[in-house]
Amino acid sequence: GLPGDQWDNITEMPALRAALAKVRQEGICMADTPEYGLIGLACPVAGTDGKAWGVLGLYAPAFRCTARAIAPLAVKMRQSAADLSGTLTDNG
Repeated sequence: GLPGDQWDNITEMPALRAALAKVRQEGICMADTPEYGLIGLACPVAGTDGKAWGVLGLYAPAFRCTARAIAPLAVKMRQSAADLSGTLTDNG
């Protein structure tokens, strides 16, 4: 299915493909859930073949996740996802 209101109101395949391409390019996805007061961050963990092996993600209280706080956190998450990718690839 399509994520709809769970992710940027994506209700059509072209929009989903574009959003996934953006995640691949940026190496991270952010979801704001104001109804729950949470921010979600997720980084894809891919093998050397580029296929997804998993996701590194976290939720944090929105009041603690200003743009200033998210930027260094995103850098660390991307690095951790890259480190995990190597570990998963090495363990086949």
